[in-house]
Amino acid sequence: MGIERNGPVPVVTVGGFLGAGKTTLVNRMLAGADGRRIVVFVNDFGAVNIDHDLIEAADTDRISLKNGCVCCTLSEDLVAAVVRFCRDVPPEAFVIEASGVSDPRSLDQSILALQSAGHVRLDNRLYVLDADRFGALDYADTELLIDHAAACDMVLINKSDLVDAGQLRRLEAELERSTGETVFRRTVRCDLPVDLLFEPSGPPRTSVDGGAGAPGENHGDTFQSWSKTVDRPVEREAFERFLAQISGVALRAKGRIAFADAPQQVVSFHLVGPRISIDDPGDGGSGDICRFAVIGRKNELDVPALEAGFAHCLRGR
Repeated sequence: MGIERNGPVPVVTVGGFLGAGKTTLVNRMLAGADGRRIVVFVNDFGAVNIDHDLIEAADTDRISLKNGCVCCTLSEDLVAAVVRFCRDVPPEAFVIEASGVSDPRSLDQSILALQSAGHVRLDNRLYVLDADRFGALDYADTELLIDHAAACDMVLINKSDLVDAGQLRRLEAELERSTGETVFRRTVRCDLPVDLLFEPSGPPRTSVDGGAGAPGENHGDTFQSWSKTVDRPVEREAFERFLAQISGVALRAKGRIAFADAPQQVVSFHLVGPRISIDDPGDGGSGDICRFAVIGRKNELDVPALEAGFAHCLRGR
């Protein structure tokens, strides 16, 4: 594995649009770390950082950056936290999972500033792309994701089992037309050898291209989030109706919930476009019974309607 014990601390960044599979990838990296200490920074766009709960790491090595985007409003927080780790007991690697609305090019700016100070070394920039949802995006979003992918070292064309071979070939051809040295890997649930993910890609970087996500852009102007945290289970049928309500407007929804008919079983919930999954996370749950976040485009989320809809889940009506 490309993790060194001396000198600047290696950094691997993980980017990708909402629901592509970034947290799944980070958990795979941690599971294959072979006992090495890896500090993970988790950034979620919104006041409740659900991804922080889903990362399988020790609390002291799992750092939450929430209520903003790590590539713009939270960049100073990230830099300060990395410096503190490097001056105290440096880990063997940093992994930074950016929010689903982040531009990886702007995140690079913060990492390279730390690199120039001798704290870290930017080894690999990973980008997770949802093969199934990519074809459902409009032209502007498609072009934006291609730009983001082209700025990274390796693109995981994830959820490749949800599309046929012809769709995959067309997607790869579209990406290849706009990228240079980027490596593409087809994956299902981000399953790749961990060594590939930590391995340095190319010579050391001293600069990166700018782009649409240059520092100063606030993604709060484009996206908005709504979240709830309650200490009560929700009514199952009412919650299903709530999902139907948000599935047409939400880009992403996720959280941990317990249903009133099984209050001791906390499950994780994910919505990406029309796809919905509810799974047992296997750890029995933690913290509040219900932590729930919805992300959508600015002015497309009807917050009063969301509040009313979720209130029915608690009343069971």
